[in-house]
Amino acid sequence: MLQWFDTLMGLVVILLAVSLVIMILNQIIVALLNLRGNNLKKGIKLLLENSDVDLKVYAEKISSKVLSHPLISDKWRKSGYWSLATTIRPNELIKILNVIADSGEDDWQVKLKKCLSEITDNIENWFDNIMDRVTQSFVRQTRFWTIIFSLIVAFALHLDAFRLFEQISNDAELRASLIASSDTILKQTEEVIGKASLIPMVYKKAILQLKLQDTTGTASELRPPPAFVSREDGENWLREQLAGNEQIELLINQYGKLIDSNLTNSVERLRDRAISIKSELDKTKLQLIPQPYPGWNYSPGDIHFWGVLVMAAFLSLGAPFWFKALKTMSALRPILAEKEEKERKNHKEKL
Repeated sequence: MLQWFDTLMGLVVILLAVSLVIMILNQIIVALLNLRGNNLKKGIKLLLENSDVDLKVYAEKISSKVLSHPLISDKWRKSGYWSLATTIRPNELIKILNVIADSGEDDWQVKLKKCLSEITDNIENWFDNIMDRVTQSFVRQTRFWTIIFSLIVAFALHLDAFRLFEQISNDAELRASLIASSDTILKQTEEVIGKASLIPMVYKKAILQLKLQDTTGTASELRPPPAFVSREDGENWLREQLAGNEQIELLINQYGKLIDSNLTNSVERLRDRAISIKSELDKTKLQLIPQPYPGWNYSPGDIHFWGVLVMAAFLSLGAPFWFKALKTMSALRPILAEKEEKERKNHKEKL
């Protein structure tokens, strides 16, 4: 019984390791494409479109103007989806709409000014609901990328679930090495999906760097920063700490540049983390990719095709799913091992 459990656990170790690499790819896509900012833009656009029928033609432009406004946007980026803010509060949205409506006399600004009362009511009544839909949209997009990467990785590497299960089942040394590597894989997973996630760390790290690099002495007086989930949280924290200081905009600009540099390094570190996970699997002597490499010759009539498809389906469940599965199995294994050892001793005594 323990052999079959170890075989299944070994397969779960592989699934978690590969899923973790896919999750890292997903995080890189989210950061590079600013998926949060683009989904927030769609939410604000929906709020505007439902405030006044005549405003629909300008909703796209206005929502872009709002999230690109210097007070909340990633203004260190020049333009486009990169510059869109990733978070906004209801009161901030109302204030910025009023500011941009009063900043000119273009057709869209005139129309926006006329509709401000209706828009404000809509924000007060529907903002939370819209943000829930924005979150759901973001989750769907990340889910989409997880499925796409799962298919690409499974078919590119010929990860056949049936072949891997048979390989682990027939090789006791491979089973043992996979079980031994489970603790390391779990630790790697915690660092990626737990509190030590690299991207959020960047926002706090940039504050600490700002304190060290600021030549005016203003930032050095800042208290230790809390954890931030977005760039805007960091900027808002700076504004609260430096309220009334004439250096605030200069420091926030510098803060943005530091994040830019750190995000680039963060992507590199995520890439390095993926390589580390692969290296851990290499230590087990597991042959993930068939040798010689068979190329892309797949046929629906071949069992190998269905084995790879099953593996892709398993991988699409995501690293958090396999993380929980492996933690549960790691807790159960000592119990099963002890039970099997007792049964073996009882059997010997009877003989």
